[in-house]
Amino acid sequence: MKSSKLKAGALLLASALIMQGCGEAPVTLTEQEEAVIVNYSAHVVAKYNRRQPDGLCYVSPEKLQEEEQETETETESETAEDTQGGSSKTSGEKHSSDAAAETKSMAEALGLSGVSVNYNGSEYKDSYVQPGTYALDATAGKKFLVLNFTITNTGDSDAAIDVLDKQPTIRLQMGDSTKVTAKTTILLNDLSTYQDTIPAGGSSDVVLLFEVPEDNGETGQLQLEVQADGSDAVVNL
Repeated sequence: MKSSKLKAGALLLASALIMQGCGEAPVTLTEQEEAVIVNYSAHVVAKYNRRQPDGLCYVSPEKLQEEEQETETETESETAEDTQGGSSKTSGEKHSSDAAAETKSMAEALGLSGVSVNYNGSEYKDSYVQPGTYALDATAGKKFLVLNFTITNTGDSDAAIDVLDKQPTIRLQMGDSTKVTAKTTILLNDLSTYQDTIPAGGSSDVVLLFEVPEDNGETGQLQLEVQADGSDAVVNL
């Protein structure tokens, strides 16, 4: 009963956000758009409902404590190695957290088969608007770095794409130090929550949004760290 109320509340909140975009009149949603919002809301509620042991991402207190201890141990070991080695990292070297991550294509990193995901460049925006659907404004002092991609069905039959079900975590590495996590949205063209069927030979344009400091200059070398379906991967753009 509580779970149903939580999901209903999340759905109402998502609907309210959509209807207030850019001060436009309420938008009538298609069945596909409603399904995306419902699925997204259900995932978020289950993920962050700490009182629900059966949630999709529920982690027991004991498990959290174990992970914290492991993290502390790894940090201490890395610090000791850096002190003994006395060497500094260059821009071409991977960070220690990426040592076990394999370099893959974006489609491989997300566990998608039968499609390609090609990078089409980046752009800075103060706000991102999906016409007739939703608008997002960057928080004060920040702006959006928008990464553009195209998903293409390379097979001979329709390809059902459900990235949301894989619950990916995508982080952007900019240059040598700046790292930021992709903003999760209910935009229909958000790659991290994308759900749709692409016909054979067809394609769909999607984006990833990252909030970066307003005074951020050139993007430099971009690299994505993708965690999906229990595996880690690095994607060079």
